Amino acid sequence: MLQDVNKLGFQGEEVKVKAGYARNFLVPRGLGVYSVAETRDKYLVQITLESEEEVARKRRQQQVQSQLTRRPLELKRQVNGPGTVLNDCVAADHVEVALKKQFKYTAQLEDVVLPEPIKKSGEFDI
Repeated sequence: MLQDVNKLGFQGEEVKVKAGYARNFLVPRGLGVYSVAETRDKYLVQITLESEEEVARKRRQQQVQSQLTRRPLELKRQVNGPGTVLNDCVAADHVEVALKKQFKYTAQLEDVVLPEPIKKSGEFDI
């Protein structure tokens, strides 16, 4: 499988389907390829590389998390007083930019968990 297919399988899995389903639906739409030795080896290498990249990314995330416990991420905004509403709210993309500047870490937007934009001054867990 090249992509996840509902009720069939996930990316990287080898699934058994009828020849017509593979020929007329999966292969033309780029959802899967025929399982022959050549394609199996090619996608096994690709999956291995992707998993190594994921492990390295997770390791870097853990390093940044440990740095954040020692030194908080600072986002400066103009306010009228403590606890007041910010003139410019803080969204996930602002956190992403601050992580890059302060920790030299390029976060993916989906890595930043921010339930809603921050609209008040203070300290927040992200």
